[in-house]
Order: sequence, then C-alpha cells, then structure tokens
Amino acid sequence: MKKTFLLLSLLVASQVYANVENDGLNQKILTSYYGAIDTYAEFVKLCDEKKAPVLPENLFEHFNLTELEMQTVFNFYRSKTFVKCTTEGLNNYTLHATMLKVKTQTEHATQMVAASDELITHSYLLYLENELKYEKLSQSVKDKVEQVPELQTLFNAMDSFENLSKTYLKSTK
Repeated sequence: MKKTFLLLSLLVASQVYANVENDGLNQKILTSYYGAIDTYAEFVKLCDEKKAPVLPENLFEHFNLTELEMQTVFNFYRSKTFVKCTTEGLNNYTLHATMLKVKTQTEHATQMVAASDELITHSYLLYLENELKYEKLSQSVKDKVEQVPELQTLFNAMDSFENLSKTYLKSTK
C-alpha cells in the first residue's frame, strides 16, 4: 500500500510539475508572440512610405501606358516593395503565431492569432491581388517598367500617385 501511494504521489507530482512547466512554456510562447507583433510593427515603421522618395511626375511619360496600366504597375510595385521590406518581420510573426496555435491549442489563442493574422497579412494579400492584375499586362509593358529603378525600391505612395496622376490628367484634357 505504501509503495502504491508513493508511486501514485510521484505520478501526480510529475503531472503537476509538467503542468507548471507547460504553463511557463506557454507563457514564454505567448510573450514571444507579442514580441513578434511588436517586431512586425517596427518593420512597418522602418518601411514607412512617408519617408520614402516620391516618384517623379514624368516617370511613365515615354511608356504610352493607359491610366489603368499605370495604376496597375503603380499598385503592384508599391505593394511588392512594401512586402519585401517587411518580409523578415512577417516571417518572424508567422513562426511565433504558429507556435502559439500549435502549443496552446486553446480557442482563445486561435481567435487571438486569427485576428492578428488578418491585420498583419493584409499587405501580403494586397500584394498577391496586385500581382494577379500585373500578370495580365502585356509582356512589352512589363518589360519596360521592370527596367525603371525607382520602382524597385520603396516609394511614397500617396505623393507619388498624386504626382503621376498629374501627367494622366494633363493627357486627358
């Protein structure tokens, strides 16, 4: 009887210890998940388009693009450069969000990750949508714009679009 009680006590103690250790691990995973969100936010700040250069008004002047083609090119490169700039933060977030979902397997964790997934992956989904539109452009248009160095780096989207629109507004008058 003493041996059974001792064995049972050891079994219960090991379970309690495992739960305490699990709670510590879960807390560490949760903390790293929140840290990954903060890290992604830092990447977004680093890639802040407001600090990026403005595309010149005449950037597509000799390309004979329609307004729709110009918008498609603009949106594609804007989202592509932003995603490229934030990819490291997105990958870090994805790793920690996956660990949280897999390890904790609670409804609360799943809902929490789903909400942040939607916000954080929005820019990447936008990039994929823009890429689909860009792929429909003629190869000659893509060949021309792929040679434009200003499109290969992050640019100020709002001011650049306003600038480029001036050229297209002039051409419709």
